[in-house]
Amino acid sequence: MPPNHEPTAPFKRRVLSGAMIVIALIVVLYFLWQAVYVLLLIFAGILLAVLLRSLAELVHGGTRLPVGWSLALVCFTLLGGLALIVWLGAPPLSAQLDELSDQLPASIENLKGRLAQYRWGRWFVENAPTTQQFAERTQRVLLRSPGALMSAFNVIVAVITIAFIGVYLAAEPQLYTSGVLRLVPKLHREHAARVLGSVRYTLQWWLIGQGITMVVIGVLTATGLWLIGVPLWFLLGLLAALFNFIPNFGPFVSYVPSVLLALSIGPAAAIWVTVLFILAQSLEGYLLTPLVQRKAVLLPPALTITTQVLLGILVGVLGVMLSAPLTAAVLVVVKMLYVEEVLGDEMHTPDEKIPRSKLPKVPR
Repeated sequence: MPPNHEPTAPFKRRVLSGAMIVIALIVVLYFLWQAVYVLLLIFAGILLAVLLRSLAELVHGGTRLPVGWSLALVCFTLLGGLALIVWLGAPPLSAQLDELSDQLPASIENLKGRLAQYRWGRWFVENAPTTQQFAERTQRVLLRSPGALMSAFNVIVAVITIAFIGVYLAAEPQLYTSGVLRLVPKLHREHAARVLGSVRYTLQWWLIGQGITMVVIGVLTATGLWLIGVPLWFLLGLLAALFNFIPNFGPFVSYVPSVLLALSIGPAAAIWVTVLFILAQSLEGYLLTPLVQRKAVLLPPALTITTQVLLGILVGVLGVMLSAPLTAAVLVVVKMLYVEEVLGDEMHTPDEKIPRSKLPKVPR
């Protein structure tokens, strides 16, 4: 009989430790899977806090008001401006939306009529659903898939949650950054503060870049559509500006109603609208975005699109909207905590551009 070799105690401990680590990892991943929507709401609140705090510091630098009063002034100004836009712009925008909903079906039918003149087009027209069938199918999908579109109540709750998180974080950022840094061992708190400062710097410049491009794209699109003679040019320009917040997919969403309305005028107008959108997006992609991203972090397009698709599947519209800034923030963290600290490679990171006074204070 061969002698029995009992596992040694250290081996048992290693096996037990490995099993506990695997179980803990599974629990964490399951929690993240279930809480991804809430975590994105928190990230949206952080993004809003960065915007509000940046504007407050800008007002503080120009007026010498205390930062707290500057933040209150910024919040009241934004709320007042939003209320003024709704009060003055809601009636004409509502009228243009009604007109758009009336004209789009006619434009689609006009497109089908033009396609029916060609052999390949006739096959498409015969197999494509009618406007009424498409509307009915869309309504059924939305009603049967509540995860695809949040209800009005969930939207209101999400907006309120993001607003409160943003205001509280903007009012006392040091309180929350100190709390996060106290979870880090004292030896690494200095570096953790640089990481937090770099993430804030990156998000700040991403917001600046998106704000600039949204205004430029909106004005350029509205002006171009007006010159081409497309109806509802102001509403379509506003949609182009708003959807430009979502890289890659947003411009296409705003292009569709523009080109459909242009088709109601004629094929030449549709071609000019296509050229206009290509020029606008080329201006953004090759001039505006690189100029701003030089201050922060370059986002690889393939990585951004992959993140958009993944978060779109998991969360829906909110995931697609926040995927770009989230990718930018994660890239900074990976560079500073893994590439530099673990692999030992030297990389250019945003903390090199930030004055020490702008970094979060390290608790002792």
